[in-house]
Amino acid sequence: MQPSFDLLFDPSEDAAIHWAARTGLEHALDLRTVEQLYARALPYIKNWAWALTAKHGWAEEAIDTVGDMPLAVCLGRDELQGVNGDISYVARLVLPTHFSDLLNPEFTNDWAAMFSHLMTPQTDSDSSADIFQLGRAGIPRPLQNILYLLQILSPGLLLLRSSNQATYDDEDDEEWGPQGTAWHIFASSFI
Repeated sequence: MQPSFDLLFDPSEDAAIHWAARTGLEHALDLRTVEQLYARALPYIKNWAWALTAKHGWAEEAIDTVGDMPLAVCLGRDELQGVNGDISYVARLVLPTHFSDLLNPEFTNDWAAMFSHLMTPQTDSDSSADIFQLGRAGIPRPLQNILYLLQILSPGLLLLRSSNQATYDDEDDEEWGPQGTAWHIFASSFI
């Protein structure tokens, strides 16, 4: 059976401490450092966002702010189909200009819903040979890069949960933080 994937958003300090210790990415515990790294990563995030519009059918939305929060990226993809082909979702990728806005408790539910909806696979994806979990979930490579980079900037903020259900009673769950050494080295060369 095909595994199902969930993208969990957890901006809590406990998650940050746990995943920073587990991954050795202690920079994530200093908000000022993460804010600087996020600012340096934004050009790459914007480039990957452009690739989503140019190659994967996403559309740039003409929204620069949400309330008082300035946005760095605002893309939408309407008409995403569910795994069985009969459920349509609306997916949006909205990222703030300042990393601290991702941690704002006022928007926690909004961020969680947005990231959750990003896990709806695109139907034109050939993901069978992809070695990364998000690729196997049918997520386009530019979006994978954005999500993996956010995982490295703030371990524990986004967790990928893969579920394989062999029987109705037996469920096998795995949680994935940052994608290991190769992604750590790859992302740190951009930052």
